[in-house]
Amino acid sequence: GIYLEPPEISHTSYIDIVDATNSAIDLMLDSGAYTAIASHDIPVIEHALNSLETRGLGPGKEDPRNNPAVPLRKGKGPG
Repeated sequence: GIYLEPPEISHTSYIDIVDATNSAIDLMLDSGAYTAIASHDIPVIEHALNSLETRGLGPGKEDPRNNPAVPLRKGKGPG
């Protein structure tokens, strides 16, 4: 990230940051959460695309989950 934090409270090496990001992606996808993934980092992008494909998710595909964590909205809500 952009903030320099001490290693006692943060991941400070590149591989630790990538691994933690990839683990978070998998955790969110496995929990059924609607997950927005954005990165400029090639290993994270590749992991995200592979994780989506493995779960039958991705652009242009119908949602294969039987019980999505968040119901789909129909139309624009109030506000």
